[in-house]
Amino acid sequence: MTDFMPDFLATVDSPLPQNGGASSAPTESVGTDSMEFAAIIDEKAKSSHKKHHDDDFSDLLNGLPASDYPNLAFITPRYYRDPLIQNPEYIEMCKSDIFMGHQIDILLRIMEQNGKFDDVIFSSGDFTYRKAKKELIKLFHRGLMRNEIEEIIRHMYQQNGDKIINKVLSPGEDYDDAYGFEYDPGENQPTVRFRYRINLSAYQETSGRTGLSLTMRRLTTRPLTHEQLGTSDFIVRNCTPKSGLVCVAGETGSGKSTLCAAIATQIRQDIHNSRLMLTYESPIEYILTEIEGPNPIRQHSVGEFGHFTSFYDGLRNALRRTPEVIYLGESRDRETFITLPKIAESGHMGLTTLHADSIVSIFSRIANEVGGDKDAIIRSIVNTAHLFIVQYLAKNDEEVVPIQETLLFTPEVKSEILSTEGNLLNAIRKAVETHGQTMLSHAKELYESGKILKSTFNHIAETHGADENG
Repeated sequence: MTDFMPDFLATVDSPLPQNGGASSAPTESVGTDSMEFAAIIDEKAKSSHKKHHDDDFSDLLNGLPASDYPNLAFITPRYYRDPLIQNPEYIEMCKSDIFMGHQIDILLRIMEQNGKFDDVIFSSGDFTYRKAKKELIKLFHRGLMRNEIEEIIRHMYQQNGDKIINKVLSPGEDYDDAYGFEYDPGENQPTVRFRYRINLSAYQETSGRTGLSLTMRRLTTRPLTHEQLGTSDFIVRNCTPKSGLVCVAGETGSGKSTLCAAIATQIRQDIHNSRLMLTYESPIEYILTEIEGPNPIRQHSVGEFGHFTSFYDGLRNALRRTPEVIYLGESRDRETFITLPKIAESGHMGLTTLHADSIVSIFSRIANEVGGDKDAIIRSIVNTAHLFIVQYLAKNDEEVVPIQETLLFTPEVKSEILSTEGNLLNAIRKAVETHGQTMLSHAKELYESGKILKSTFNHIAETHGADENG
């Protein structure tokens, strides 16, 4: 099938239609509804045969008239056969000039059932986009108005909807959370649960007005196991101590939460050690209790409209209860860093994530955030640390491969670090090189075994201060 942009589609692609929404401000060219677009498509199709055969175009439309596909006005023909584009429910939704808040659940369910996706991005004054495997496709035959996106937020968050909208419209603010709903397919089939990570931000529309942009990332509610992730035996053996801190670090999108969910699953399924686990997450991504196991897990959301307003408040709450394991979805502020050692000091296992690209930078970041006597806080963390992991996800043609830096804080390792009279960060760096696994050494091992590309190895070598030959 030829991939082209027909003249008639290019003709109607210039002005962005934005009709819809009771309080929408009128703009030029907003009165064109889906049937008018279909008429334009039909008329232009008749005159396009000089460049493209009518039979070819009819085949792309699956033998149906263009009026049945109002959403085709703004997509290229290679997407005409996309299961979502040909779905009857979606086609009917595209014919409407108003998008109601509750329709978000219908749209997401249709998308889940027709081709899947990674993200869906709603922006007032612009088209809605579905992103799948890094490819973007426009949805609907028009852009949504801000009040329509506001109605989506009100549907998702009910009484907190207006508070969230007002927060985001304040300077320097955005909103991160998770949203989920259940779908009953009937006919004695099990209920299906869908869940998404959301971000709501303000931005400037083309018109100059302040608009809203809602990004929804598809989440897998059921956590993956170590076996599914291919976690190393070393990590599996050492990631669930009776007490001590386990920290998983990396950049955004490096799989920190996914690995922590696998660790939580391991704890839940442990038949030899009875343990209660309390989690504090922003947002709650995986439903950890979807995996059966003898050990209970209690999950709490953190945020302005969550169960706790900060990770520090969640940590204080955990220390007042009787868990064996405390999971902080992210450690990122001074109060949390100061309190972290108390988890292990009180006999608990602590699990947390952090944004850092090396084990040394974990300690330097904590020290910089806390301020004051940096050596004192570093020594405190070393004393209570058990296993630190830094992860980078490398993509090759077939799979995603984790490249990891690790250090197990054995009594010997702690003694070597704490007995140094010089720079503590240098002592930690030496400990990783001597007793642990550096990011570069793991990358070299993976490259030599053909699991990562040469370009990936070179990137790790450059970012971790060594040449290509290590």
